Amino acid sequence: MRLDYNPKDDVLHVVLAASPVKTRDREKPGVVLGYGRDGNLVDFEIRNASRCIEDPKSLDYAVAGTNIRGLRIL
Repeated sequence: MRLDYNPKDDVLHVVLAASPVKTRDREKPGVVLGYGRDGNLVDFEIRNASRCIEDPKSLDYAVAGTNIRGLRIL
């Protein structure tokens, strides 16, 4: 999984798989979903991310119940 935040465009892009995106769903305002050939979700974008995410440059990450707080995206 990869997270990319573009502060200029205020877009958070979350990539879930390395598969190429075949179709994009823009039905919901502010969210773009990308699907692969098999119909599974490959990535998604959150537009105007700073309006719905407290701090898009900060990340709390958890693996198997262990939290890593305050990780800064540079």
